Amino acid sequence: MVEDDLVPASIGFARNRQKSHFVKEPELRKYSFWGLEILTKVTPDIFPPSCCASFIVGNITIFPGEKVVDVGTGSGILAIFAAKKGGIVSATDTSADAIAVAEKNAVLNNVKLSLHKGKYFAGVNEKFDVIIANLPQEIVPNSYLKSVGSKLSKTIDGGKLGNKHVLKFLELAKNHLHKDTRIFLPVYTATDYASTIRKILFHYNARLVAFENISTKEFVPENETFFRSLNERGKTRIFKKGKNWVANVYLFELTPKNRD
Repeated sequence: MVEDDLVPASIGFARNRQKSHFVKEPELRKYSFWGLEILTKVTPDIFPPSCCASFIVGNITIFPGEKVVDVGTGSGILAIFAAKKGGIVSATDTSADAIAVAEKNAVLNNVKLSLHKGKYFAGVNEKFDVIIANLPQEIVPNSYLKSVGSKLSKTIDGGKLGNKHVLKFLELAKNHLHKDTRIFLPVYTATDYASTIRKILFHYNARLVAFENISTKEFVPENETFFRSLNERGKTRIFKKGKNWVANVYLFELTPKNRD
């Protein structure tokens, strides 16, 4: 499919569109959040917007004129939402493919994003009013990582316990705060969420904004014994709801502690 042939399609986040979660050819999708429509091109090189993105958008507040950064922007959907709400928005990603797609999506939606390629804050030395960080948080079996390849695996892999990137982000974010900065951070219980929450509480004031049950990726039921063992060790919390494996996702709003 060539780019000129892309046809917008309305997408429901709750519906898993294909087993692998990645698309096989470029698509143009249309999402609606709080009356705002967002057109989003997705390609085989990036992880498409997921139900977690919908959950975040439904529970964050952006005020006009606020300086916002979306860390790990992917397709750019959260950054575009923030810009449509009137934010002055920067977005970062380690993937050149993601930056290119986010740039095209910003044009599609008539918003301006300041895009930066690199890890976490990508060398941007600023303080922000709002920081959004929807980072890779999965414990991914090696067999799955090999099946999707190294490029795509980076878009979902959170390391051995799933929270490697989140823990590093929590350290680095302190350099980008002023006294009223708000950080919106989802924490996924299919990872070592308890360690993540302990670090959050040590470094930040935390308010639980919302929580949701979301279906796990397909590699969880395919590796049920492994994930059950993580549950038994208290490293994860996943459970069956009907025939499906699900996990909790918690959305926290973090603010600076005075001692930090």
